[in-house]
Amino acid sequence: MNWTAEIDRLVTDGVEESRVLEFKRELALSSRSERIEALKDLTAMANGGGGAVVFGVDERNHPDGRVTAGAVCPLTERSLLGRLQDLLRDAVFPPLIAEFHEVDWADGYVLVAEVFTSPLGPYMVEALGQHRYFSREGTSSSPMSEPQVR
Repeated sequence: MNWTAEIDRLVTDGVEESRVLEFKRELALSSRSERIEALKDLTAMANGGGGAVVFGVDERNHPDGRVTAGAVCPLTERSLLGRLQDLLRDAVFPPLIAEFHEVDWADGYVLVAEVFTSPLGPYMVEALGQHRYFSREGTSSSPMSEPQVR
C-alpha cells in the first residue's frame, strides 16, 4: 500500500474514525499513563477485530459526535517506534501481531500501526499495574467484560 497517498486521502476526505481506524495526534510514551494509553489503544484495536492506529494525524471533532481525520501533525522523535515495540514486547500477552509503517512527512513522519487479531486469544495488557483486556467498540476503547474475554 502507498501509505503517503492513503494518509493524504484520509485527511483530504475527512475520513471518519471507526471500529477499525483511529487517529492520534501524537505518540507520547514518557509517563506511565501515556504508556498505558498506547497499550490500550493498540490491544483494543486488535481485540476488536484488527485495524489501524495512525499516530501523527489530528482528530477533528464534529458537533454531531463524528470524529474525522484532521491535519497531519508529523512526529519528530525517530526513537518512538523502537520504544513502542519494546513496550509492546514487555507488556502484552500473547505477543501483539502488528506491522508498523513510518511514513515520511514534511519535517517528520506519520506512524501507522496495523494490528491484527491473535489466533491465541485476546491480547492482555500485563504491565504498569494493568492486567486487563481492552476492546474497540465503535470509536472508543474500553475494558472487556469476562464474557467478552471468553
